[in-house]
This record gives sequence, C-alpha cells and structure tokens, in this order.
Amino acid sequence: MKNSLPVAKRLMDIATPPEDMHLASALLTTYDPPDADVLLDKYLPLWLGMQRRPSEGTDVAFLAERARFLKEARKTIAIFHSHGTLAGHPWLWSQYVRPFPTAPNCRQHAKLWMLHWQPETKSRKTLKR
Repeated sequence: MKNSLPVAKRLMDIATPPEDMHLASALLTTYDPPDADVLLDKYLPLWLGMQRRPSEGTDVAFLAERARFLKEARKTIAIFHSHGTLAGHPWLWSQYVRPFPTAPNCRQHAKLWMLHWQPETKSRKTLKR
C-alpha cells in the first residue's frame, strides 16, 4: 500500500522528537549537498527542541536561541552527501554540522536518516527556557 502523505509531511512526522526527548546525534544522507537554510529554518529548530520558530525578517530572539542550542549540539549531526559545494552559512559546516562529501567521481544514492533520541535531562530543560 502506497503512503498517500506528501514526502515532506512524512519526513516531518519521522523527524518530530518523541515526548520528553532530545536529539543526541543524527546521521543523514542526501544525494545533493545539503541546504543550510532548510536545516537552519526547518529541521534544526524541531530536532533541537527550540521554542521559537523563524519568522519573516531577522528575529533576534530566534537567532539567539538557535545559537545556544547549536552550541550544545555541536558536531552531533553528520551528513553524507554527493560531491559538491556546500552553499550558504559556512559557519554551520565548520563548527556545528559535520559534512562528509563523497569522492568527486562517486554519488551518494541511499537516503537514510538516523536520529538518536535521549530522555531530557534537568540541564536540557533549563536550556529550553
């Protein structure tokens, strides 16, 4: 039986953290080099348990909260992708998310998202405030 939900909706359902859990680590694969804007605006706020979501324009409170959560999650997310240039936000790739490109003559075809969730700790609950 084919799933009738759009792919984006299914990915969001899969990627939604279980109740009282936080992202301990993630391994993702993608054919194209990952899109930093999609990660920063759509998936990382959800995975990191942020209270705020991006809004139109520059939302200083959102950016400050994202910086705090990214600092805690530093280097816990790895993305394997086909060879190519990582676009936008070089600070994301150099400090927080570990990209692993294939060799120039190879392509990454499998699509895999492995998200490791752990129970919330008291210190993590304080970070959310």
